[in-house]
Amino acid sequence: MIDTHCHINTDKFDEDRDEVIKRAFDSGVEKIIIPAIEPNDFDGIIELVNKYEQVYCGIGIHPHNVANVQDSDLETVKEYCKKDKVIAIGEIGIDYFYDFAPKEKQLEVFDKQIKIALENNLPIIVHNREADDDILQVIENNQNGNLKGVLHCFSSDINVLKKTLDLGFNVSFTGNITFKKVDMDDILTYIPLDRFMIETDSPYMAPVPKRGKRNEPSYVRFVAEKIAEVKKMSFMEIVNQTNMNAKKLFNLSLVLLSLFFINNVQAQDDVYYEDEEEYYTEDNYLDGYDKLFGVGFMIGTTTIVESRYIKEGTQTISYEGFLGYGGEFIYTPFQSLQLRLGYVYSKNTKIQDDALAEGIPASDPNFPLPNIHQMYEITANYIPNPKNKINFFVTGGANLFLNDINGQKNQKFGISFGIGVTGNIWESTWGLLSATGEFRVNTELGRELYKDVFIGKDDIRDAEISNLISMPRFTIQFYPKLR
Repeated sequence: MIDTHCHINTDKFDEDRDEVIKRAFDSGVEKIIIPAIEPNDFDGIIELVNKYEQVYCGIGIHPHNVANVQDSDLETVKEYCKKDKVIAIGEIGIDYFYDFAPKEKQLEVFDKQIKIALENNLPIIVHNREADDDILQVIENNQNGNLKGVLHCFSSDINVLKKTLDLGFNVSFTGNITFKKVDMDDILTYIPLDRFMIETDSPYMAPVPKRGKRNEPSYVRFVAEKIAEVKKMSFMEIVNQTNMNAKKLFNLSLVLLSLFFINNVQAQDDVYYEDEEEYYTEDNYLDGYDKLFGVGFMIGTTTIVESRYIKEGTQTISYEGFLGYGGEFIYTPFQSLQLRLGYVYSKNTKIQDDALAEGIPASDPNFPLPNIHQMYEITANYIPNPKNKINFFVTGGANLFLNDINGQKNQKFGISFGIGVTGNIWESTWGLLSATGEFRVNTELGRELYKDVFIGKDDIRDAEISNLISMPRFTIQFYPKLR
């Protein structure tokens, strides 16, 4: 889950801010976005987001605070929006419910901050209260095809929603959609799956069943649950979709790549959320990674480095570019550990191509047979940060080679190691489909004596051989929904 809008930098969280953030991550929140309110907030927010890898911010001046805004304040916004982990201009907008700033001033500052966003290719986070027409008009005046953003805490009618979508903007929903006196089912039903996000707007508007308490990012799951109920979808389908929408709007995937090598492993404590009928633990919802058991089909390009130990020394031959394929069973006992039992088959006909190139006809009794290589692999993947949607991993383990070289069969034990990346590509009520790209090396331990090995033209003799197989491979994996 991604809480796309919360104010945990405010004094409401001064006594337990670190505990609130930890509680959010432990409950399945993947990332948090904090919009600024006024320039006095900027330094504190930057310090906070730099402390936590998965916390980001917007920089902007809220309409409540624009009455005395000067050009120098807008220059400060320009300066701060270039800092690392600033992913939006916000929170900006118009508020006619409270009389904290003149209407003309709100319109002016809103317009100027939109132009700052366009200059810096950043989305905007928009506050709108009883100002639908003016909000949409200012956005339309600036929409040149590059302006993007979100109307946060959306509570307007369906006609405003349609105009918002027509302008290319997203909306986000917060805890108010769970209130008994708020009926937004028509909005939730109508909104396309790729155009909305979820938020808490902490510390305000805590959702049912936490209403009346201080709101915090861990409560964002109740917003997702309400949307799932209305749209008749699974909780995880809503979570995965809103995560994807947030990452696309705020370019979070690009930010993540730059931060990959300093990922922190999240805590694994169980956190319970009690409601009238059920409770949830962290293990119920692992950000789309319900990967307890799975099966996979693998295909790849095989390279075999064959070392022949003969009296003249070691002859090393490389056979490249032939097909390998197989399958695997997967078991994930822990979030960061995945066990895989695999089978790989490959047929090396390159040795026959070499013989033909040296002028040996296929009818010659010494013409080599194709080499068959089969491997059973038992490996373990270590995943540094399993809560990410795209996971990098390292793998290692043991394997059993079943070789058929020039018609002679043997078995050899070996070791296996590699690196890879895996990501979810589709989730349904039946289960989860993911794709894995991996570079794997398997090497035999020791040598095996083979008779009548093709060394070269007119040179057929016995030789000890050891094989190393490297294989860039692509695997499609399916994890049935078991819990």
